[in-house]
Amino acid sequence: MTEDKLRKQIQKTNDTPFSFQNLSVNLYGNAFVPVQKLNELRRTGLTALSSALADKCRRKVFNKQKPAQLHNDRNQINEKLGISVAVSNKEQLMAACERKEVNNVYLESDAAPLINLLELTEYITERGKKCFIILPHIFRSATYEYFLKNKTILTDNTINGYILRNFEEYYFISKELQDINIFKELITDYNLYVMNLQAAQFWNEMGIYKLTAPLELNYNELKEMAGVYNEIIVYGSIPLMVSAQCLAKTISGGSNTNYTKTSESPCCKKEFNNTELTDRYQERLPVKRHCRECYNTIYNSKRLSLLSNAAEVKGLNTRNIRLNFTIESYEETKKILKSFIDVYQHGSKEFDEIKEFTRGHFKRGVE
Repeated sequence: MTEDKLRKQIQKTNDTPFSFQNLSVNLYGNAFVPVQKLNELRRTGLTALSSALADKCRRKVFNKQKPAQLHNDRNQINEKLGISVAVSNKEQLMAACERKEVNNVYLESDAAPLINLLELTEYITERGKKCFIILPHIFRSATYEYFLKNKTILTDNTINGYILRNFEEYYFISKELQDINIFKELITDYNLYVMNLQAAQFWNEMGIYKLTAPLELNYNELKEMAGVYNEIIVYGSIPLMVSAQCLAKTISGGSNTNYTKTSESPCCKKEFNNTELTDRYQERLPVKRHCRECYNTIYNSKRLSLLSNAAEVKGLNTRNIRLNFTIESYEETKKILKSFIDVYQHGSKEFDEIKEFTRGHFKRGVE
């Protein structure tokens, strides 16, 4: 074996991403090495080099075993499903507080001017319910400053925590209200991404352990995540779109510039309390205006209802079910609440299903 022949065999890197710039060969005496062994040596060395370089950039494989702190053990300790109710006005709030079975009341932050919000939070806590504030879908700099200005209201002891809908709100609470994190609970809403264990672990590491199940997951996908979600939404109008295009201003012919400031009154100076859109199929889509933050929420014409899927929902090992009320009246809120409490907590098999409802993705999933 000559030095030139040995160098020629070792330098055959072929279709690998490597090539030799300098190769030193120290050969003593009349050495004999089979060409096959040289090829094997070259391949082994290049494979080891490739693995060593890749390991530096390789992402850690997530452990598919659910972290202990993400587990809900409601079934193991034989507790009843808790009931959370999200409300948009005082009438719905009163209906929710009348039911002893309701554990948590989630109050939209624009259900009243912030200066009057504590009247509602006190009403909730005086009736033995935990009170959470649902933060807006859109959290612009004007909203940031407005909430910061009213920090003492948001940190009142009648408020147990917040429902987060975006990362800006997490940043706001972490930066501006960090002194309250010890005793104020944070819950992700359904629209924040928690569709897999990696995402759940991310929020866990951010200090948030209560996660709301995404509406995009179907029953089989939710089963794979059983025990991870603290809450599953079983009723409510589901947003089709959150838009900064003000429908009231469009109707009245005005321009939409109010997003640069916050306002407690309709920015269009006109009242459109029951705004609706009609699509090409003549379906009527309810629209809720959030004038203080200057955006609109357009809802599905059919409300989500999992009233007939109680057995399946209970098998998902969640702690709470949630009902979202948006445009319902006091009487309608009472009636719907009674139906879900009878079925989910008292095991009733007889109920009046909601007219014109959808099960969303629960049975079908995203296609």
